[in-house]
Amino acid sequence: MFDSVPEGAQQFTGRDIDDVYSDYFRRVREMAASGLVDCLAHLDLVKIHGHRPRAPVTELVEETLELIRARNLAIELSTAGWRKPVNELYPSDEIILFAMEKKIPFTIASDAHSWAQLGENYERLGQKITSFGIREVCVYEKHERIVRSVIATEHGPLVGAPSGHFVRCFVVVIRGSD
Repeated sequence: MFDSVPEGAQQFTGRDIDDVYSDYFRRVREMAASGLVDCLAHLDLVKIHGHRPRAPVTELVEETLELIRARNLAIELSTAGWRKPVNELYPSDEIILFAMEKKIPFTIASDAHSWAQLGENYERLGQKITSFGIREVCVYEKHERIVRSVIATEHGPLVGAPSGHFVRCFVVVIRGSD
């Protein structure tokens, strides 16, 4: 898959970029419709190497977000894009705004593949959350959505805990059979 850096960039060679985007969002919709996920991460990962479509993708994004809304799924705000060649949050600002209009909830993550990446760029994420006026994020426990208040600080977002206190939130995903 083109998620690998820099090798993944080669998979774009000789392909029509608009077809790549169309295929990518079709596959995201298939995943959303599958009933197997609660939240979609890296909603626009296709931009990872900086390849941009020639044609507007608004219709693809709107169709995808409408399905996500209809299936009552969330979208992850992931800082991983800031450490990739594209150097952008996943998803783009435009997609975040469209999702907010549709009242699609968000989760937050750094997509850490090692301890060193845990919470990476959370300060920037906090600034983004503030700029968009996002006041809640959700977490999942055994596929149950739990909505939490979120506040941004200079050290990153703090998420409301059941105790009423705000804590720095790191989600550890353990792949299992549940």
